[in-house]
Amino acid sequence: MHRRIAARKRSRVRPVGFGIVAGFVASLLALTGASPTGAAVDDGPLDSSFGTGGKVITAVSTKPQHRDSLTDLLLQPDGKIVAAGTTELTTSIDFGLVRYNVDGSLDATFDTDGKVTTDLGSSVDSVSKVLRQADGKLVAVGRFNGLSSGDVAAVRYNANGSIDSTYGVVGITITDIGATTHDVTTGGVIQPDGKVVVVGTTAASLVSSTNEVFALRYDTDGLLDPTFGTGGIVTTTVSVGMHYFGRAALQDDGKIVVVGSSGGIGGSRVFTAVRYHDDGTLDASFDGDGIVTTTFAEGPTAAAGVLVQPDDKIVVGGSMDSGFAQVALARYNPDGSLDSTFSGDGKVVVPVNGRRVSSLALDADGRILAAGTASSVSRSSSTDFMVERFTTDGSLDASFATGGLARAAMVDRTSFDGASAVAVQADGRIVAGGSTAEGSADSQFALVRFDPGYRGLTSIAPSRVLDTRAGGAARLPGGTVTRVATGAPAGTPSVLANLTMSDAGLPGYITADKCSLLVAGPQSKSNGNYAVGQNIANSAVVNVDTDGAFCIYNEQPVHVLVDVQGYFGNGGNRLTTTAPTRALDTRNGSRRPAGAITRVDTGVAAGTVSVLANLTMTDAELPGYITADKCSLLVAGSQSKSNGNYAVGQNIANTSVVNVDTDGAFCIYNEQPVHLLADVQGTYRPMIGLDITTVTPSRVLNTRLTAQPTAGTITRVNTGVPAGTAAVLVNLTMTDALLPGYITADKCSVLVAGPQTKSNGNFAPGSTIANSAVVNVDTDGAFCIYNEQPVHLLADIQATYR
Repeated sequence: MHRRIAARKRSRVRPVGFGIVAGFVASLLALTGASPTGAAVDDGPLDSSFGTGGKVITAVSTKPQHRDSLTDLLLQPDGKIVAAGTTELTTSIDFGLVRYNVDGSLDATFDTDGKVTTDLGSSVDSVSKVLRQADGKLVAVGRFNGLSSGDVAAVRYNANGSIDSTYGVVGITITDIGATTHDVTTGGVIQPDGKVVVVGTTAASLVSSTNEVFALRYDTDGLLDPTFGTGGIVTTTVSVGMHYFGRAALQDDGKIVVVGSSGGIGGSRVFTAVRYHDDGTLDASFDGDGIVTTTFAEGPTAAAGVLVQPDDKIVVGGSMDSGFAQVALARYNPDGSLDSTFSGDGKVVVPVNGRRVSSLALDADGRILAAGTASSVSRSSSTDFMVERFTTDGSLDASFATGGLARAAMVDRTSFDGASAVAVQADGRIVAGGSTAEGSADSQFALVRFDPGYRGLTSIAPSRVLDTRAGGAARLPGGTVTRVATGAPAGTPSVLANLTMSDAGLPGYITADKCSLLVAGPQSKSNGNYAVGQNIANSAVVNVDTDGAFCIYNEQPVHVLVDVQGYFGNGGNRLTTTAPTRALDTRNGSRRPAGAITRVDTGVAAGTVSVLANLTMTDAELPGYITADKCSLLVAGSQSKSNGNYAVGQNIANTSVVNVDTDGAFCIYNEQPVHLLADVQGTYRPMIGLDITTVTPSRVLNTRLTAQPTAGTITRVNTGVPAGTAAVLVNLTMTDALLPGYITADKCSVLVAGPQTKSNGNFAPGSTIANSAVVNVDTDGAFCIYNEQPVHLLADIQATYR
């Protein structure tokens, strides 16, 4: 379908008088607490290091009743936050900018008090977007209310908040799309060359029944760029009726996407996206004519946010309103077609009333953040800040806040709070900016910072926290539950521990979990198996109680040793799984002599803190143990902690998280002569990789209930984990083997029958052996296990990585 491109209208750029009103003394308010109409609900998780309790309220106006409205924010590379909007100083509404330090305090280097106001000379001057140049200068674009029409305004500020007089005419540019038009600026983007594109709608008058989308581009000097459209301006009629545009986003190829709604007032509004080439012409590769409209069956929609993903897919967000506002999203392929991998048809509506979206952002993991306003659940006639997080497939991310929704009430009395903009810091924390109002004539700038609290690993030098052999004590009797005080920091949900079983009186198993959950008696899941004459170790991620302790149940008499290797919780390092890579195999030469320290060059990326490695010990001459750590820390001689134990005639593997030096290498000490193999399965780095969510251990495979898998079998394991899971932490147990062999676990789509080059565990007749592993899963959550020789297999899921 073809749509008319309106004739370009004459534009004019004219200077105006202005005054800068700044330097007023105003205090930074950050209020939390309960409302008299009901307890305020902060689903958070709020970042307590920001402002007071994660919230900041700023009065820009000095009038007794403030009329301040925050419409946009940006994050500077140094972590400072710039908020922009409008403020009423005397009798007019003016541009208002505020800059905050990382902790939410006002930045005194920004016009001495953190606040800058600019009067362009009209009754209403309003900012819709603030942009940052590569040199640190700020460009605020918005509306100038002329004598008979609204015009486009742009002001450039130096990094210290002063007006940059080299821009436009004495720092300010005013552009009238047409001499008699009413122009409303709603968005903009800055290009890599520093040129600024401003977008919005233009109409013949305030009461016009139809309007058009406009885009204009300013050169770096603040003048219209003649290489864009006609004289720097392009206008587009999408359809008959009123258009409400828009937000804009810039693609990597320079194309400009503008979004909003079109089709009229009320029931006929639809999501609308327009894409322009860099020169301002419509991009015909976008749905054939440069314009895409999307109808939602649930009702009329209004688009208010847009972002472009790294794969060039376009996400549009807004609200669906058929009596009650609901969150609506759509994702498009680069050609403008709806992306069927996004909720099945490219569209998402969250069927919860009272929520509106104003802005979108993307986090480091590609998850979509939709910020806006939600009706309060605890305060009558009021609204809250909200941020909803969606996974890459369009489903609400249940791991975020409460069911995917974070909300915050700004004050301790009935108020109308709402976010207009959202941004993600480099450390993953989420800043939402908007306004809080106690009435129609009293509103202020408001910021909220949420800490999504990804659960990464803080690895430590291994610490032995339990050794039942101490002081010559007897073995733990069968059926004992032993408490392990880990010393984990407050708030830690789980720990990484190496569990060693020694001097068993009878074959048995151990199970580790929160003391509050572990009840004496036979268990349905296990973390390790042991037999007489064996020293067996297995790593596990174990959930802990609020005091940081966990408990171990042992089925038969045995000694137990526990080495804590790290803590999981907010912050820490995140896991990036890789295809297993064999970094060490000493079988190419002689066994490592007793007391040797062997260097393992992993080849991992710079910035890696630790690696996930499967360590295998084979062909031992005498029983012994190994210890793995940074080469800079591992000193020859007897060690106080271990990562694995071995004996003559055994092939034993244990998965460990091993700290590495800055060059990515680690070292292994072996007590007695033995061959060593190391397969690197992943890396831990700050802010890069997957979050861990520990679960109550669940047995998802037990072949003892059926027939034993024959040699060379590939067994599928259906885990039932949530959509979007990339990998699982699983305890793999091998028992009743007929011959010595090994197992390998991986995605079913990757694992091919036949001899494998890497392994996740080794087994032999007469032994029951367990080894933990992080295994990548297919999109349906399943993985597969290859067994070299006949053996029974058990799998207990302990955590998921997303």
